[in-house]
Amino acid sequence: MKPDKFGPAAYYVTGNNYMLVDIKTSTGWQTIATDSDRATTVRWRKEGKSFIVELSWQTTVNLKAGEYRRS
Repeated sequence: MKPDKFGPAAYYVTGNNYMLVDIKTSTGWQTIATDSDRATTVRWRKEGKSFIVELSWQTTVNLKAGEYRRS
């Protein structure tokens, strides 16, 4: 798909993230992955004048047990 000059990438600021994966620790939430991580994907599609994003995170079998969130 051809990039849209008014699409999501047009407003992306280097260093920002579309997605974070955090684990809950005794001191709060700690980020363990971002949208630049190999285990995450960010997919955009256009529906009419809107852009829809699908965020996913592929876990592994040796992932530490705990409470996780995507934000």
